[in-house]
Amino acid sequence: MKKTGTILFFLLQLAGLCAQSPDSLLVIARNNNPSLQSGYALYKAMLEKSASVRQWPEPEANLGFIAWPSPNESLLPTATLGWMQPIPWKGMTNLKGDIVQTEARAALEQVEMQWLEIRYEVRQAYWTCFAAERRAERIRENIVLLQSLERLAQMNVERGTAALTDVLEVQMRILELEREVLTAENARREPTARINQLLGQPASAPVAVYKTADFALFALHPDSLLARLLLSYPGLTTLHLAREASRQRQELNLLESRPGIAAGLDYAVMRRTGGIHPGDGQDMWMPRVGVRVPLFRETYRARDREEQLLQTAWEAQEREVRNMLSASVEQALAKLREAQLSFELARQQRPLLETALRIQTDAYSANSSGLETLLRYEESLLKIKLSEIEAIAESHKALAELERRLK
Repeated sequence: MKKTGTILFFLLQLAGLCAQSPDSLLVIARNNNPSLQSGYALYKAMLEKSASVRQWPEPEANLGFIAWPSPNESLLPTATLGWMQPIPWKGMTNLKGDIVQTEARAALEQVEMQWLEIRYEVRQAYWTCFAAERRAERIRENIVLLQSLERLAQMNVERGTAALTDVLEVQMRILELEREVLTAENARREPTARINQLLGQPASAPVAVYKTADFALFALHPDSLLARLLLSYPGLTTLHLAREASRQRQELNLLESRPGIAAGLDYAVMRRTGGIHPGDGQDMWMPRVGVRVPLFRETYRARDREEQLLQTAWEAQEREVRNMLSASVEQALAKLREAQLSFELARQQRPLLETALRIQTDAYSANSSGLETLLRYEESLLKIKLSEIEAIAESHKALAELERRLK
């Protein structure tokens, strides 16, 4: 039992140290996000509505009778039982169902748009967490180096080759960096809470990010990416479906503007008295036909004009979305290029500064001179390390922006 408990404890600790990839978080978000669950439920509800609108109108039954006996004998029926069925024009019920299905497909595309935004936000928050955590790690590493420099300064003070102010300057720099560590650790809280919100988890749930990451590379050609976006972006599909539903409503409006027909049958219960004609007093079946006359035509003309204007509006929105997609690709590529330039510059400067820092450290150790230069080199090297981390995070954010609207 002790061995089993030890192994279980070790596995739990190991699981806590394992980093979660952005894709693994997205799987959780896809299954748990309440907003997505709501959208899919509404989509299924609209599909159920499609089955109901394809049915014929409900028939109407009526019953009429004489409540008080007439003082005189009459040939009128004492009661009538009737049934009436409106008859829709051919294709009207199917067209109503097609409209609801088209609107449901548009609603599903809206959910897919929402999913793309959730995917984008998770990735953005993830790499913000990565940058904050790695920033704190690099600063802590630099604090260790400064503590070594502090001990060296104290030794020089004890030998009488340096002033106490050297130790104080190093200590002040350490205090500044300790404050920056706290700031970096605090900067992780907001994106972590956002990730947990999108994943449908408690805000304080831990999110383990990568310890290391490479610079993000984008292999797809910009023209190919834009072509895929124009072909598959749910926003464009939604507008296309909205126009299709509008066209279908125009067809339905045309059918509804025609006279409506209803057919029925009445059963008349006659008085059981003699009459002057043969058959008097016998019950009767009476076929019945009704016609709905659409006299007020402006209603239908207004509906048609409304749909035409909606289609014009959606065509303009489609052009706007196409322009937005093209601009977003260029903007994301510009951010990716900017991150690449920063990353390459940091990689080139880092070995030079490390060499200069090592030389200056040896010089200070030998003759206790050049502390200010040494601290300046140390600060510059830290900035370069942080610039590398920021460039890596920004490259992944730019990649997420490139794929923001790509299914």
